[in-house]
Amino acid sequence: MRYDFDTPINRRNTFSFKWDCDMDYFGRDDVIPMWVADMDFACAPCIVEAVQKRAAHPVYGYGVRQQPYYDAVMGWLKKRHGFEVNYEHLAFAPPGVIYAMNVMLRILTKPGDRVMVPMPNYDPLFDMVTRGGRKLVETPLVWKDGRYTFDFADMEAKAASGVKVLVLSSPHNPTGRVWTRQELEGVAEICLRHNIFMLVDEIHCDFVPPEHPHTTFGLLGEEVLRHSMVCYSSNKGFNLGGLGMATLVLADDDLRCKFNEEMSIAQTRLDNIFGMAALIAAYNDGSGHRLRLRQQGVSGSVPAGAHSSDPYDPLRGYVSGLAGLLPAALPGHGAGAFHDQ
Repeated sequence: MRYDFDTPINRRNTFSFKWDCDMDYFGRDDVIPMWVADMDFACAPCIVEAVQKRAAHPVYGYGVRQQPYYDAVMGWLKKRHGFEVNYEHLAFAPPGVIYAMNVMLRILTKPGDRVMVPMPNYDPLFDMVTRGGRKLVETPLVWKDGRYTFDFADMEAKAASGVKVLVLSSPHNPTGRVWTRQELEGVAEICLRHNIFMLVDEIHCDFVPPEHPHTTFGLLGEEVLRHSMVCYSSNKGFNLGGLGMATLVLADDDLRCKFNEEMSIAQTRLDNIFGMAALIAAYNDGSGHRLRLRQQGVSGSVPAGAHSSDPYDPLRGYVSGLAGLLPAALPGHGAGAFHDQ
């Protein structure tokens, strides 16, 4: 199937957080809102059709997840990431990944407890630590061989200082690194050694190209699974951010029960009815569109199958043409950036 990634779509006046908040945030309406992480491409046709079909039913009452939903989630994790998840380990957070991680952080810690975050990082991931009254312990990433990686010595030393939880983004936001299995195993070994629970945000994993494969935390073994919560979402890879969904893998029975109880107390346990339709369509039928979209994002408007040898060439050229000041600050060329092609 041929997909159209060239026709501009005007999203202004659609209640878009990205395009309708310029005046509120910047006092002007000519800002290009690159700081909002959703895409301006149309969703996959199968997703649009599924949502339209559900919308055609005139009752929009409360929904409930049923077997087709679970089958789509589990099928995607197995097909895309090689992870055969145990159905009983699944949990869900309709508000999204950050909400889920914040709830679990409150379950695992109390104000004043130490929480370690590799830095730099996506600001809500460390904001939830400090705004929740927890002590942020920063472990800096280091630049080595043309890419960012963990400072394991620093992480080990700080882990021994009484850290209760590690918050990790994988692939990493904002550097774009796809951590190797060896790197992730190194992180997990340190955390297990010091009894640190791992909150892992894998929301960008569906963008990762096959030549630099993403290793989900779910593949690191049963002991790692019992000491972690791994968070997935269709929101980024399939551009469904406005539908607010998150799938969680929580192998610890006690923690999963506590998490589900928090969802029940807050009445946030039920997915959006349109989100359920969109997720099933995305995971079952949207892989071709996602693959072509990833190729387009790397290469620009090119025939199917063509690609740039350097995934940042289009961005470097654009920035160089504007200012000639920032190309050196862009992410490195080394294998592992999740935009690599």
